Amino acid sequence: TTTTTRGAAVHHLRCRVEDPAAQAALRSRVHARGRFHLLTCDLNHHPLQAAALLRPLLPLLAPGAGVVLTLKFFGRNYRGALKARKHSARGHGEDKGTVLQEVAAQLAPLAGDVRCVWLLANTAYERTLLATRTEADDDHPPSP
Repeated sequence: TTTTTRGAAVHHLRCRVEDPAAQAALRSRVHARGRFHLLTCDLNHHPLQAAALLRPLLPLLAPGAGVVLTLKFFGRNYRGALKARKHSARGHGEDKGTVLQEVAAQLAPLAGDVRCVWLLANTAYERTLLATRTEADDDHPPSP
């Protein structure tokens, strides 16, 4: 779906980022029309899984582009659950601060100025990650 507002086109690409065909279509779109200026994502995955899925899409963004990612933390008591279950599954019992540091490291060096905010729209188990696409030394548009 494409919407034009004040001369800026907004393309809503509804796809599964983990689908190779979708990734190929996104690369073709970038090759034909140029890089994206904003990436938003609201995956129902652990934050580290979401970051891993998004990392291949970062080269499709123009330097300076924004990244908005809703992070889902599952469970009610992260620290208490971690103490109760030493071998807990990823996402349950983890400290949010530690997970956010790992997500920021996973997105580097292509995303900088990483911040985490708790928006009014976020539930008690969600946070919103904001980042800016940085320019890497070997930065060049991806081929289709």
